[in-house]
Amino acid sequence: MPRGAAMRVRLATLALLALSCSFEVDKTGTRFRCKGGDCPVGFECEVGTCVEPGASPDGALASCLEQYGDLTDFALCDEAANRCEFFGNAGGDTCNQLCAARRATCLTGYEADDGMPCIRGPEDGCDAPHDHLICICTQTSAAADSYTSMLVELHR
Repeated sequence: MPRGAAMRVRLATLALLALSCSFEVDKTGTRFRCKGGDCPVGFECEVGTCVEPGASPDGALASCLEQYGDLTDFALCDEAANRCEFFGNAGGDTCNQLCAARRATCLTGYEADDGMPCIRGPEDGCDAPHDHLICICTQTSAAADSYTSMLVELHR
């Protein structure tokens, strides 16, 4: 091959490589696996899946019963948009502990009046330990709930 032709081939190859390294992919509305908990800018790692903030990996929230029904003496007091209010025998734990164990956030907590299901006593917030309490926690995605259930089963 003549020297000029070889140079043009090299330049063309370099130009193609430069172009191939500069394209971007619009990931909006997509989901993909988190690698080591890391996701691209604008995404969060939730249950091993990169999702846009506020989205869940499978798009559905777990019911309050699915999410918290494994508590001893569980009783559902109220289920509203994105939150669950429930009674349970916490064995001295706090609402923060009960919610966090199910990948949720505590919104507030109450001592159960005389240990009665769904009868609110004084509001104690999320960090007061009680044997019987009423917690108001966020709901998580069904996929997160499945993950939590798997972890609970592994630790039994």
